[in-house]
Amino acid sequence: MGSETGGRRARRWAIAGLLVIVLTVTSVPVLGFVAYGPARTVSAYFDALERGDATAAVDRLLLGDVTDGWALTDAALTGAPSLPTRVNVTHVEVDGDSATAHVRYDLAGTTRSQDVALVRRTGLWGLFPEWLIDPGQLPRLDLVVDGASTLHLNSADVPVPREGLPVLYPVEYSAGFAEEWFRSDVQNAVVDGTEPEVEVRLAAEPTDRLLTEVQKLVREHLEECATATTL
Repeated sequence: MGSETGGRRARRWAIAGLLVIVLTVTSVPVLGFVAYGPARTVSAYFDALERGDATAAVDRLLLGDVTDGWALTDAALTGAPSLPTRVNVTHVEVDGDSATAHVRYDLAGTTRSQDVALVRRTGLWGLFPEWLIDPGQLPRLDLVVDGASTLHLNSADVPVPREGLPVLYPVEYSAGFAEEWFRSDVQNAVVDGTEPEVEVRLAAEPTDRLLTEVQKLVREHLEECATATTL
């Protein structure tokens, strides 16, 4: 009798164990899609932009080696005229290892809609897929600058390369420079990823110090001319 009861108990434990395994296996795809799915990746990316965390945003992107990432920093997001807010992933379409997320957000006083492409890679423990946003290539700010080799981009000091600067998006950037002899007005540019390049033109203007120095030199020259004429 005791051995029969023990056998039944063992069978119950075996059945319970198999049930746990079945539930775990069947729940992995659902859990993976919710916790690690494309919508979660897009939301995490936009959240990182909104709080000015460039590193976290870049981690959600499928990028190769970036050798000119001077604008892919927290400082380049800090002080931005506008960052995306009220972000809503309205719909996701999955096709194998590719997905498209439809996103609605506010930026620079305008409500915008955008499709975000993603790709799936093997993720945590080989169980949960890792979805990354695939921008192809990051959009660039095409900087047309006279009179300066560096400029202020939001709160970052960045060089002015001929090929432009890759930047995170969607973000509104402010650009300008103020050096000893020349300065520029600040120009704002919205980069939403729909165009590969966004042009920013900064025209050099003389600083007050330069004007004062020029006036001083002109005055000294005129005084020298007057003295020479008198003599």
